[in-house]
Amino acid sequence: MTRMQHRGVAVAAFVLVALGGQSALGQTVYRWTDEQGVVHFADSPPPQRKDVQKQDMPRGVPIAAPEAAADAPPPAGGDAPRAGGPAHIVLTKHEETGVAPAVQSFTGTVKNDGGAEATEVSVALRVVEPNSGDECIVAEIEVEPSTLAPGAKGTFDADFESPCFKGPTRAELNAVWR
Repeated sequence: MTRMQHRGVAVAAFVLVALGGQSALGQTVYRWTDEQGVVHFADSPPPQRKDVQKQDMPRGVPIAAPEAAADAPPPAGGDAPRAGGPAHIVLTKHEETGVAPAVQSFTGTVKNDGGAEATEVSVALRVVEPNSGDECIVAEIEVEPSTLAPGAKGTFDADFESPCFKGPTRAELNAVWR
């Protein structure tokens, strides 16, 4: 996905939050790509579209640990995936960088430390203005590749534009998969 498409996703997510006033996390989200290749997210499907994907976003999934935890030693067993069991995607590294007065870049890596393949891997992003607690952005960032075998890693990179970034914000990132 190009940076321009990511900006389209950011605008769509911003509009969704502004109009809906509620977090998309813990709700059904509809996703589609328009004729210009821009990915859209909404809490209701668009009329007259056949290529809409419905996704139930997890409710109450723990948010990623603070960055200091990313440097913590790996769980018992080192870098090896867990033997058996379901897929389990973890954020191994993430970074938020200001690229313009109202634009932030979110980059990082994820890893499947579970015992099964994970599909449709993405990162749920929620940005909150800390003083008011208002949500500025609720979006999903694609991970490349989107399917991760046990032990495999993926990367994500997206820019988001919002007036919220002109002041302090708090970003929460959470790995999501099927």
